[in-house]
Amino acid sequence: MRRRFLTIVTAALVAGLLAGSASPAPRAQRTDVKVWTTKVCTSLKTWQHSLIRRSKAVNATTPKSVGDLHDRFVAFLNAVVGDTDALIAQTRSAGTPSVSQGANIENALLSGFKKLRGYFASDATKAKHLSRTNASQLAAGATALGNLIERQATQITTTFNALDKKYRSSDLDAAMKSAPACKGIA
Repeated sequence: MRRRFLTIVTAALVAGLLAGSASPAPRAQRTDVKVWTTKVCTSLKTWQHSLIRRSKAVNATTPKSVGDLHDRFVAFLNAVVGDTDALIAQTRSAGTPSVSQGANIENALLSGFKKLRGYFASDATKAKHLSRTNASQLAAGATALGNLIERQATQITTTFNALDKKYRSSDLDAAMKSAPACKGIA
């Protein structure tokens, strides 16, 4: 389930990088498209690697109790919220790509990441309310929450795909294809 979720989320985020949309946010700092792409892809790759590392860490050890498993799941989701906060800050600090519709692309990407962060925060809150004493109830609740996370990832993918059609940037597409930092984001 987590691997499938990771694949869906990553695909959505890559689609968002290719072209985005939303209300333009006027920005004074315009960044060369190659520099911007490298910064954003580096931040995204860091986020992706952290998600994978955290997921493996949760699965690598045997929990001592149902409560321990519960706490690890909640801690995982909370940590991903923090990682997503860092992704948002790093993307914001990259500035506005110097392409046509650059402010729209930047704003759409930030909006998508904020939506993703909101989903993880909400999911972490829901996970806190799962059973800490009954393994069957925890498993059922975690499965339901996992299904919700997959639906949320699908919603983000759908949103980014629609935005990709609305705002195209051949300069940004070319920068992504040529930037070593964007290789391996999958």
